[in-house]
Amino acid sequence: MVFSRAFMCLLFLSAITALGFAQFPTQTVRWRTVASGNLSSETRQKVVLASERTELENYWLPVLKQNRSQPLVDFSKDRLVIIFVGARSTGGYSAQVTDVINGGGSTATVCVNELTPAPKTKTTQGQTSPWVMIAIDRSYLDISARIQKVEDNRLPSFQINPLTSFTPIPWDQCGYGLGGSWSDPCGYEFDNSYDFQNWCNRNRFDAPIGYGQIDFSINRLLYISAGDYGIGFGLRVGNVFASGQLTVVQVERNGVATNSTQRSYVLAAVNRQSKNVVVEYIVGSDECYLGNGMDFPLATSGTMVVNTQADYDRLTGKNWTNAPEDIQRFNYAKNNLGVAYLGNVNSQVNYTIDRVAYRGPTAMVYVRKTIVVGGGVGSLTRPYFAFKLPKKVTGIKVIDVSN
Repeated sequence: MVFSRAFMCLLFLSAITALGFAQFPTQTVRWRTVASGNLSSETRQKVVLASERTELENYWLPVLKQNRSQPLVDFSKDRLVIIFVGARSTGGYSAQVTDVINGGGSTATVCVNELTPAPKTKTTQGQTSPWVMIAIDRSYLDISARIQKVEDNRLPSFQINPLTSFTPIPWDQCGYGLGGSWSDPCGYEFDNSYDFQNWCNRNRFDAPIGYGQIDFSINRLLYISAGDYGIGFGLRVGNVFASGQLTVVQVERNGVATNSTQRSYVLAAVNRQSKNVVVEYIVGSDECYLGNGMDFPLATSGTMVVNTQADYDRLTGKNWTNAPEDIQRFNYAKNNLGVAYLGNVNSQVNYTIDRVAYRGPTAMVYVRKTIVVGGGVGSLTRPYFAFKLPKKVTGIKVIDVSN
């Protein structure tokens, strides 16, 4: 397996293509977390499958006690798995899926962390019953759960292989400028020019010329700010795509200095099907990349974000003797250390990073896999990527865009 610093180049302008890997030696289970809670009426440790909407309805309100809208699931492709960890005497408990392991054929094992309150942590009194729900490829019928208890003061672990679909949305950039007081990246959507103009007036924001040419009968207008990331630079839109119920807008600095202390923004016209806009801003290798390797010490795939040397020692057991020097000498005063570990991978599978983007407090690491042509099944490796993250970034989510 070969890694190079060059893979961190910003490739966001390339289309997200579907690649087929019939020779991949171990099948990756496609899944995503869709809901979780801790006040269900189920008191036993249990795994429940819901293969159609009516089965979800039997649990959503009566058992899970959810008054919000049900998650959107395509039951022609996926089924739902609900994992109950059992009744607990106090609050402070929750359930989190960290991985799903292919057991061969139609069998799969869901790896669940039951997050438990740390000692001396104040908790609500009264019985709770944590649960977590995932959507999984419909071909898996025999599903079990492996649950382990993890103290909640441990740094968070995020799903390594979400069942995420990417649907590019046609868009046109129709405005650019400086203004707005939002320190964090944000996106707002408008169905007509009247609403946008009122919003501008309320926020003492000068609307740019050009947006009035939008045909609001088929489009809606997006205002996209990169917050403090846009100070001193111009912006441009990279990709606009649908991911579940979200419309994700990716922006990056265009390299043009503005000689201004104001924040940059862009306007884009998109199809009216877009909703729930979130903004990610793409970062370069000089801002976040530390290194990579194939000998990460944790036993299971996952991610970690470390903000002190003590946490680093606790999570790695002080046995990561081959860690790059930049990791061993990491300065936690200004940044957090982030690591995405991809688990045991055949050496003929090469992972590269397509791009890294920040979405609020989460670093979105988009990876792409290729198969080394020639030869049979190789040995197992343990690839990881390490990052220097801002202090406000406290989590990592890895998304595979190769299928």
